[in-house]
Amino acid sequence: MNIVILGAGTIGTSIARALCARHHNVCVVDQSKAALSELQDRLDVHTVCGNACDPVTLFQAGVASAELCLALTSSDEVNIVGASISCEMGTGRSVSRVHHPSYLDTTTFNIADHFGVSRLISLENLTALALAREIRVPGLLALENLAQGAVEVQEVAVQEDARAAGRRLDELDLPRKVLVGLIRGENHSVIAAANDVVDVGNRVTLIGRLGELDSVRQLFEHKPPPRQHVVIAGGGQIGFSLARVLEHRQRFHVTLIERDEDRCEWLAEQLDSSTVLNADATRRSQLEEARVGTASVFVATTGHDEDNIVCGVEANEMG
Repeated sequence: MNIVILGAGTIGTSIARALCARHHNVCVVDQSKAALSELQDRLDVHTVCGNACDPVTLFQAGVASAELCLALTSSDEVNIVGASISCEMGTGRSVSRVHHPSYLDTTTFNIADHFGVSRLISLENLTALALAREIRVPGLLALENLAQGAVEVQEVAVQEDARAAGRRLDELDLPRKVLVGLIRGENHSVIAAANDVVDVGNRVTLIGRLGELDSVRQLFEHKPPPRQHVVIAGGGQIGFSLARVLEHRQRFHVTLIERDEDRCEWLAEQLDSSTVLNADATRRSQLEEARVGTASVFVATTGHDEDNIVCGVEANEMG
């Protein structure tokens, strides 16, 4: 496959390495001659030095015959325009990375459709969803996110004495927007139908909008698990996205720690039920004041690897 990557930064380089390992033809576009020279020394890629949203540069990179264009520069606007021009010039599909969450909000205006981009992705949002999958409540066997986190797929075990045990699906009065996809027993699995009976020990796959599945899960549980307290250190885009995902689930209480006062005010305005603390998560005394030692889960999402590691060690030592 012919693939053009716009941007030779950390993400672009990592993806180029993965694609080369799978024997794809890769061309990388960047304005830095030094970055491209270093890339060529390590990988078997073609490079073009220039602006990632300049039609001449994109033509030289071969977007007219490319099956895929990945726009991964540090500028949202350059990514969107570059991906859009690539599609107009003949690229089969284009994917644009964006940092600002407003570009992903389609309620007011659909940026991707307007510019003819196949897909917009936020790596910060994808990271937050990956972290959310790790913070599972007890009894949740699997968790996946679809439609940029708007839809969840959960797999739960039917407990003894649960209201759903021994009953048909059409007797459970499920919300219209929640679907049962699969019922798995010890020796068989079936695609769920209205007249299927749910037995104790079955694993049931539920599909629905973010936050709507918590109430439905109670039908399959004898006793709901206790509410979990999640402390997030770092109120950047990843920390904010994670808090927003978790606070829509009834079984989490979220505390977000951020050292920048102005950012704290913005976070408090954007989040519905999370607690925002203006504190420095790298200082143990302030972690103690935030009662990190009593938290169910601690997640470090600051902008620095070293701070994340140190915060995680401190949180472990505090309990």
